[in-house]
Amino acid sequence: RFGVKIGNLISVEQGPRVSRYKFSLSPDTKISKITKFRDDISLMLSVPKVRLICPVPNNMAFAIEVPNKTEKFVKFDEVFKSNAFKSSADKLCIALGKNLSNENICLELSKAPHLLIGGSSCSGKTTLLKNIICSLIFNNTPSEVKILLIAQKKDEFEIFEKSKHLLSPMICDGCTAVEILNNLFKECEEHIKLFAEHSVRNIDAYNNKMENKLPKIVAIIDEFSFLTNYKLRDFETIISRLAQIGRMSGIHLILSTNELTPKNVTGIIKANIPTRIALSTQSAMESRTIMDACDAECLLLKGDSLLCNNINKPVRIQAAYITDEQIKNLINT
Repeated sequence: RFGVKIGNLISVEQGPRVSRYKFSLSPDTKISKITKFRDDISLMLSVPKVRLICPVPNNMAFAIEVPNKTEKFVKFDEVFKSNAFKSSADKLCIALGKNLSNENICLELSKAPHLLIGGSSCSGKTTLLKNIICSLIFNNTPSEVKILLIAQKKDEFEIFEKSKHLLSPMICDGCTAVEILNNLFKECEEHIKLFAEHSVRNIDAYNNKMENKLPKIVAIIDEFSFLTNYKLRDFETIISRLAQIGRMSGIHLILSTNELTPKNVTGIIKANIPTRIALSTQSAMESRTIMDACDAECLLLKGDSLLCNNINKPVRIQAAYITDEQIKNLINT
């Protein structure tokens, strides 16, 4: 149709909302000849967006990811009751969703050890953050993990206010947020001194040795642009400090934003948080801001995402959906 030579259809993977068609690639075909027809392929197939993977890693092939005519959304129960979640040795394992092979995908936060999430409005950031919080609550007692929740829009997360896992009441004020993050860093330094006194390297070794165990702390900051607009330098400094020594002392950061500009998602923040989840963005420039590459602009809304860890190629995941009723039942158990 477009005058480009391609080989045979190699495989088809049908995910919850998107299918991937992999084709062999002729040796004399240039990648640039395929990628420039992305919008034309989308128009020809009568779908809103397609994603092209040229070439497929470790293959003489390319792939086209096309939205399914019939969408199937992933239930949170399906993921956190799966072997992928239950068999993880990491107590900070997070149930994310399913990939294009319908495999349950989880993220071990202890190995990440921090996470940056970005996407436009209605892309599914809030639901993803709720999945993360519910995974932590489900896997841990309040004495094992504490959650520090910072969110400008209080109504999005007020359902968690009665949870015993919260380190403090939800913080919605910029001044208070910066202050408590500084206090968190001081606590981080105190933990490191404590570890040195007992000749251990990190919080896991300390808890295995001592009877009075320390809880791990996960700081979740939703729409952190209200903090960068308030005090950018102070916020950058404290985030970089916490990211650098937080893992040792059991402190992990999860940052989320829909304001995908270099002024907000700065180089310092990205340098200290290599593990990222990109949801649907409005442009290729926003995609590069969150994941240092294009493709997030090709994603669908409502939880379609790319998990990037700067080691392997991004993994496309349909994030799981959890209802408020399920959250209430989990908190009350």
